[in-house]
Amino acid sequence: MAAEKEITASGLANEHKERFLSGLNAIRANGYPEWAHALRLDERQRFVQTAFPHHKQEAWRFTNIAPIIETPFRFFQNNTVSAILFEEFESLSFRHHGFNELVFVDGFVAPDLSDLSDVPDGVLAMGLRDALMTCPELLRPHLDRHLMERDAFTALNGAFLQDGAFLYVPPNTTLEKPLHILFLTTGREENTVQYPRNLFVLGEGAEATIIETYTSLRDKCVYFNDVVSEAVLEEGSRLRWHKIVQEGPRAHQLGVHQFAVGRAASLETCVITLGGKITRSSQTVTFQDVDASCSLNGLYLNDGDRLVDNAIFIDHAQPRCTSRIAFRGVLDGTSNTAFTGRVLVRKGAQKTDSNQLSSNLLISDQATVDAKPQLQIYADDVKCTHGATVGHPPDELVFYFRTRGIDPVTARRILTLGFVREIVARISVPALRDRLDTVLSAHYSPLH
Repeated sequence: MAAEKEITASGLANEHKERFLSGLNAIRANGYPEWAHALRLDERQRFVQTAFPHHKQEAWRFTNIAPIIETPFRFFQNNTVSAILFEEFESLSFRHHGFNELVFVDGFVAPDLSDLSDVPDGVLAMGLRDALMTCPELLRPHLDRHLMERDAFTALNGAFLQDGAFLYVPPNTTLEKPLHILFLTTGREENTVQYPRNLFVLGEGAEATIIETYTSLRDKCVYFNDVVSEAVLEEGSRLRWHKIVQEGPRAHQLGVHQFAVGRAASLETCVITLGGKITRSSQTVTFQDVDASCSLNGLYLNDGDRLVDNAIFIDHAQPRCTSRIAFRGVLDGTSNTAFTGRVLVRKGAQKTDSNQLSSNLLISDQATVDAKPQLQIYADDVKCTHGATVGHPPDELVFYFRTRGIDPVTARRILTLGFVREIVARISVPALRDRLDTVLSAHYSPLH
């Protein structure tokens, strides 16, 4: 009987895989480098041979992605965007703040909706598909060379490699104005899947600020974004990277983000999750040389029966590197949140300084949090700490407000707003900070 169940499960898995691969024939290799086409073929084979993530794997123990695997998603090849007007997403744009903006519609770059007029000479910001055709020599040393997390969905992304964002900042160059990369799903078709592939390369001493926004123009649309990003920070460079997940209430996103950090380079990230039925953001940071640092921050507002998963892995492979992790979340309804913060300090990585904290505020008794901070230390001269907190707004603080004439509901809203604003205050981009503060105030303002 057990053997029969295994065969049945295997048959279903193969059926699901065949369905995911059904759109590959629509992709043409014409115009792409031969090595990129070979990469696609290799990743297709990897996808066929690799099992879907499941709860028996430690990294996915708290994340049920069966609804993604079982939904018959279709790859939508048509990238006609003429029906999209700027007015439809003006509230999501940052161009009125003077930002550079690269817009994607249903997985493909939309040049008519993008504005890259203030990109300085030498800096390349464009769709990945255009980059593969015009400057493949800048991509080949890095594309798919740095990923440490490889599962069926990263392989699927590689098999469908076509478009996404590419940014190259030459040595000793600063991208003064942030680059906003906006991924829009139109909802023209139901049960569609997109495979954004992003690559960011900062040369020695370069600096850049990136904001990625994922959202939909149609709230009721069911779709899936399978996202893979790689970022390379060469010696002395600095990257500030922000990700806003504001997918539709019936949409899913699995995102893998890999950062290769060079000598004395600095990385700051912030992942803000505001929407999506099932969302998972995985960040892996590899210190490739000494004296590097990273600060990874995150905030999630979870409600209904949504699932939000943040998975962090920092590889302290070199001495004298510093890492900070700070994630905060507010949970309501029957929502579930998973957080994994794994820090590996390898043998010889002396003078490592690492700290991580996951803080969760429960608004509902039915919401659940699975927090798992981890330290693996193989060096003896280090300073490493970790912690996790889960709880309701403190009764003593609510009582303090009540003694001053403030009702319990208003008191809890004030406390919640203060709780989430501590993460927003760390964002170094004022326009983004102000926009998020407006969203949070709408959620938790005492007047709401």
